Parts: sequence; C-alpha cells; structure tokens
Amino acid sequence: MILTGKIRCFWIFLTLLINISCKKDKLKDEQEILVGEWEWFYTNTTYEICNPPSYDSIVNPSNFDKNYHLQIEKKGRVHFIEDSSQKSSFNLQLVYFSENTTYINYDFEFSIYLDGEQENQISGFVGIDSMVVVKGLPFPDTDCDNYTSYFVRE
Repeated sequence: MILTGKIRCFWIFLTLLINISCKKDKLKDEQEILVGEWEWFYTNTTYEICNPPSYDSIVNPSNFDKNYHLQIEKKGRVHFIEDSSQKSSFNLQLVYFSENTTYINYDFEFSIYLDGEQENQISGFVGIDSMVVVKGLPFPDTDCDNYTSYFVRE
C-alpha cells in the first residue's frame, strides 16, 4: 500500500516536470498573425562589426543556393524547413508580443523562445503578409555579424 502511494507520487511528479519543461504557448487573438507558412525572401547582413571596416551584403535564395521556410502553428509549434525538408521543430514560448511602433508596415513586435530557451530565440516584427526577423533564424547573429531576415507569407 505504501509502495503504491510512492509510485503514484512519482508519476504525478514526472507529469508535472514534463508539463513544465515542455511549455508551449497556443497562439490566440492578435497573436494568430504569426500562424502560417513563411518563405525566406532575403537577408541583409552586416559583417565584421568588431573589425572595421564592416561591410553589408544581401543574401537571398538565388545567390545562397538554399531556401528556408518557417511554419508556425496555432497550437504552439515552430518548424524550420531547409530546401523542402524539416531541419528542426520547437515548442514556441511567446515571451513578448505587442503593437509595433518601430518598423513601418509591421503591425506587431514579438519575441519567441524556442523550447523555452532564451539563447535560442526568434525576435522581430510581423504584418499581414510579411515578417522581419532581427534575431534568430535562418542565420543566428554572431558577436561580429548581424542578420536581418525578411519572410513573406506563402
């Protein structure tokens, strides 16, 4: 009888641990603007910020020879697709979502932690048919290089 109680406590603890560690947010109301298929259009890059002179470049599917897509689900999943095959999938934790006052043509500003990790995030701005990612996929910033990636809704 005591053993059964300990086993039950163990399963309750394990269930709570799984629910906490796998947190994902369902997108609702205005947040649903993020939901959909997003095709990478191009990326503005600034290289060598730490070692001037820095220089800018534009990377796009035609000069990079790769194509990227983001798929964001209402139920709280993000899928990163490279050349038609899924590279990774994450739980979405929406840590910031607000009306945008910075970028023209984008209605909202957002920040998403992938699998709940602050180090692994996507931040940017989103409108009805386009999204700009200033931190995160498809090219994560480095200490000396910045990437601003533009996506269009498919």
